Amino acid sequence: MERQVSYTEARNNLSSVLNQVCLNHEPIRITRREGNNTVIISEEDWNAIQETLYLMSSPKDWKDISEKVSPEDCSESLPW
Repeated sequence: MERQVSYTEARNNLSSVLNQVCLNHEPIRITRREGNNTVIISEEDWNAIQETLYLMSSPKDWKDISEKVSPEDCSESLPW
């Protein structure tokens, strides 16, 4: 994960942080002094991850899909 901001910076610039996440399709880690860090990810990217996890949950389906598509066939790549 490339980008991280402090909780204070995220709070003070929330609109900008959310816009960056959605426009760049890049998650942003929110660091906190006390407590666990969090990650902000766009809904579109979250849905894609959920779909992939669902498809991977069936070994037969995943095998069928992965045999038909090679990484070279993909036109887009995410920067992270």
